Amino acid sequence: MKRLPAIWVLAMTGLGLVSLALPGEGASSANYSSAPAVLDAGGARSASAKYTHDGSLGGFGGTVINVTTRETNRVGYAGQLLEPVSLTVSVPSTNINEATGQQLSAVARLDNGSVTMTADWNVLNGPIAALSPDGLLTAANVYQDTPATILAAAEGLTKSVGLLIKNVGLDDYGLYASDGIPDLWQVQQFGLNNPYATGPQALFAYTAGLNPTNPADVFTFNLSTVSTQANWRNLSFAPRYTNRTYLVEYRTNLAAGGFTTLTNGKVTDVGIARTVADTNAVSSQRYYRVKITYP
Repeated sequence: MKRLPAIWVLAMTGLGLVSLALPGEGASSANYSSAPAVLDAGGARSASAKYTHDGSLGGFGGTVINVTTRETNRVGYAGQLLEPVSLTVSVPSTNINEATGQQLSAVARLDNGSVTMTADWNVLNGPIAALSPDGLLTAANVYQDTPATILAAAEGLTKSVGLLIKNVGLDDYGLYASDGIPDLWQVQQFGLNNPYATGPQALFAYTAGLNPTNPADVFTFNLSTVSTQANWRNLSFAPRYTNRTYLVEYRTNLAAGGFTTLTNGKVTDVGIARTVADTNAVSSQRYYRVKITYP
């Protein structure tokens, strides 16, 4: 590289005579000295562990590449416009558990091979609780597996990605959360966030297998004597389903003591009706109930 002619400037300081020089020549004084300097790297490449730099004019222009993030920055290329040619969105998994987060990323590739990793994020549809400007997505609670769609926009390009928000909790959705009844059943029977879908009556309808919106669908429980057996009592109830457990219990005093499971009962099933005969109903009075367990 051609060196510029030296121009010496002398100044008096408290330390002595100081000499200054333009690039191309070294400088020295009684107290200081500096090596000769050049104006720039002449377009040569400089590099580090994370960057390479193809520069000119001492870094006022050139290309800088970050090898860690795959970003390329073109500096000082006056009059050149870069056109985006593709946009790629990366999602750790398209199946996302409800109430959890994932970090999304986008890469826009330009026509000169450089890339940019910034994007604008939007929710097109689905149960997305939050989507931050840097692509951090948080899924909302759902009552069943539910699709969602997000959109990334960068450098004039857009890319949509379909997701599936997975229902991993049975009783954690909206107004129906933590009431002991599966959210899906409540939505199917009552719709979204209906207060009539909660409480003891709704819990009993779910447990007994009833349709709570049909007044004719009820659970019946009847007690009758057995004409040929003076000490027997027939306890009949319906509906009875094979995927539920039914226990007949009794007690002799409502004021004291608890219920006891009837173990000597004779069971007869006809369709969805069940009859249990208490073959030892010798007490002058007994109180009965049916305990239903589901699932």
